[in-house]
Amino acid sequence: MKKIMLTALMGILALGASAQMLTSRTYTKAKNPTLWYARAGASFNNIAGLSSIEFDADGEKVSLGTKTGFVVDFGFQKAIGKSGLYWGMELGLGNRGFAVTEKIDESEIKASLLAWNLTYSPFTIGYKYSVTDKIKIDAHFGGYLSYDFAHSLSGKVDGHKIDDIDWDEFKDESGYEDFDGGIQLGIGMWYDRFNIDVTWQRGFGTMVNEIDGESTKTGCSSNLMLRLGIAF
Repeated sequence: MKKIMLTALMGILALGASAQMLTSRTYTKAKNPTLWYARAGASFNNIAGLSSIEFDADGEKVSLGTKTGFVVDFGFQKAIGKSGLYWGMELGLGNRGFAVTEKIDESEIKASLLAWNLTYSPFTIGYKYSVTDKIKIDAHFGGYLSYDFAHSLSGKVDGHKIDDIDWDEFKDESGYEDFDGGIQLGIGMWYDRFNIDVTWQRGFGTMVNEIDGESTKTGCSSNLMLRLGIAF
C-alpha cells in the first residue's frame, strides 16, 4: 500500500514538474515573439547633395522640389531578450525621384522624375519603449538596397507638356543609376496592433551629376515616408 502511495506521489510530482517546464517554455516564447506586419503610405522624394536654389549672372534660377509617391512594405520584428530591443527585415515597393524648376528671364521649365523600385532592408535594429500596455514608441535604424524597374520622366515649358523626352539620353547625361543603397532612420508609435511610422531614407547611388566648373556634385535620393501599418 505504501509502495502504491509512494509511486502515485512520485507521479504527481513528475506531472507537476513537467507542467511547470511547459509553462516556463510557453512564457519564454510569448515574451520573445516574431511580429509580422504590413505598412503602406506616402513618400516625399527629393535630392540630397545639391544646392536647393542656385543663381547665375544671366538671371537663371533653378530650384529643386519634392515628387510625391507611395510605398508598401512587408516585414517582421524579432525581439532580442526582454529589453525592448529587436531586429528585423523588410521587403517592399516604393518610389524615388525629384522635381526641378528652371526660370530663365520670362520662361519657366519644369521637369520631374518618379522611379518605381523594389526595396529590401536586410537588417533593422530598433527599440520599443512601453508607455502603457498597448502604447509603444518604436525607434529604428537600418540599411536598404533598391532597384528601379520603371521610370516616369515628364516636363513642361511655360505650361506646355514636352512629349519627346528621351529617358536613355537623360540617364547617360545625368549618370543616373538604377541600383541604390543607403540608410534609413525612423520613429513610430504602436497602439496594440496598429502603427504609424515616419522614416527618412538617404541613398548613396547617383541620381544626378551636376557639373560646376571643374568639379562634379552628385545628387542622391532623400525620401521621407509616412506610413500606416498593422501587425498580423
